[in-house]
Amino acid sequence: MEAQVYVLTGPGQLELHAQEMPETLEPNQMRAETLYSAISPGTELAAYTDMPPLRPSKVYPRLMGYCNMARITETGAEVKRYQPGDYLLSFQSHRSHFVIDEEEATLKLPTKLSLEHLKHASTAYLFHLGYSALLKGPFQAGMQVAVIGGGTLGYTTAQLARYLGGTVALFTNQDHNSLQPVLDMHVRLRPKTQEGAQQAVIFTGSLQGFDMVINTSNRWQDWHMALEMARHSGTIINLGFPGRGEAAPDFNPLDSQYTYDKQLTIKAAGYMPDLQAAPQDVRFTIKRNMLYLTTLLLQNSKLTSPLVQQVRPWQGLDQAYQELLQRGQQPPPNAAAPANKPGAQLETQLQARH
Repeated sequence: MEAQVYVLTGPGQLELHAQEMPETLEPNQMRAETLYSAISPGTELAAYTDMPPLRPSKVYPRLMGYCNMARITETGAEVKRYQPGDYLLSFQSHRSHFVIDEEEATLKLPTKLSLEHLKHASTAYLFHLGYSALLKGPFQAGMQVAVIGGGTLGYTTAQLARYLGGTVALFTNQDHNSLQPVLDMHVRLRPKTQEGAQQAVIFTGSLQGFDMVINTSNRWQDWHMALEMARHSGTIINLGFPGRGEAAPDFNPLDSQYTYDKQLTIKAAGYMPDLQAAPQDVRFTIKRNMLYLTTLLLQNSKLTSPLVQQVRPWQGLDQAYQELLQRGQQPPPNAAAPANKPGAQLETQLQARH
């Protein structure tokens, strides 16, 4: 049996490759067919357009995608938690079918869920990145939180921070009239300008700045704004890649007026342990976090609705990338699509760029 797998072989060169799958499963393995595969715009479009890699590595060929919702079709003799017909959320790439070890699976979803439910649940990891930033803070209810960047990561992070009890301002140069209707009504939109940042600091009152600034942008000017907006002893959580694809900045990104005078704490986010550990040993793991977020999203589909308004056939991934690039910096409303070829049900959900 063959799987159809998307491979990026060079800048803008996306190809479907046939990959032979094993006829017989190992005792701990499962076979599955993809139902939905969500696009992570920031990561995937950066690779597609040949942005500088994040670390020294072989850039091409590379697989694309990591938000896969599938149905299990066969299980090995020693698989305990899954059976054929179960729905499975995993970090598999954009592909029609795959074989996976039981321990690699991220989350089992109830078989009673509809395809509509699964479509929404497939975006859970796009919320997990923002959730990991809030955990890293650590975030507490009542905090004043600024989120920089109004693409997918900015949208999901702002929504979660507000849902969990934060007072949230989202900084973006996107059309606020288009973005506000899909946000929680209490998330304040601000322009990504010096004036907008100054007004926002005034808005924080006696704190004289935000408790936490979560940056989802790659632009140096946005990093400078994060340094300016954080209060004394505040925290900046970095979900973006400042300077990626840009020339060196005209300011010192670790200037002593911020790191020493303001005593700012700067943290990276994104990593979360993927361990089979008891809660008393490691409370927050990818699997437990994804269970929480998926349950939250299934109960509050309005959080994911802006991300899954459009559904595309699995054969149209290259066209989806092209349209996202043409659309540029647009608010979250965007995408997904039902496969129309039996046995190869790779569907593509488009998200807004970040």
